Amino acid sequence: MKYSVGLTAALGVLLAGRVAQALPMLSVDVDPATSGIQTSITVVVGSTFSVDVRVDDVSGLFAYDIDVDHNPAVLDATNVTEGPFLASGGTTFFSPDDSSNPVNVVATLLSVVTGVSGSGVLYSIEYSALAPGVSTLEFTLADLADDQQTTIEVGLSGASVTVVERVPVPSTLLMLGIGVAGLVAARRRS
Repeated sequence: MKYSVGLTAALGVLLAGRVAQALPMLSVDVDPATSGIQTSITVVVGSTFSVDVRVDDVSGLFAYDIDVDHNPAVLDATNVTEGPFLASGGTTFFSPDDSSNPVNVVATLLSVVTGVSGSGVLYSIEYSALAPGVSTLEFTLADLADDQQTTIEVGLSGASVTVVERVPVPSTLLMLGIGVAGLVAARRRS
């Protein structure tokens, strides 16, 4: 009986440790200039901005095929650039397609090495804000693999972009008010 309880307790500790391990996270950071991962941002019609697609706490990443979907009535993807994370493991093949929605990126290490581990930016997408509205940036495909082509399971965290019209600057409104008051005063004189 003593051995049975001890074995059950040891097995419970092993299983609890395995369950407690979190999945690596694949996320969209809409404001890479700030610390931490930002999942929402507000931009103005006509502006451009970049978002980072990053992975955190991954082990042995060797290749990925990722789609990020957006609302094409609100945003236009204009450019995709490779981030430093996968390239830290050696020469890469990096093939982005930003001409359609979703934006697809395929990348792999070309050298015969083990994959890279840790956290970092896989790639960045530059968007142009086309019209007022809200666009989610969500993963519609997230295939990550190690050097044995074994799938790496990941958690997913998308983001949201709100696009607003330009708001007139208060000094512009003041100048407009002064102009209207001048016209009213001139009209009263005549």
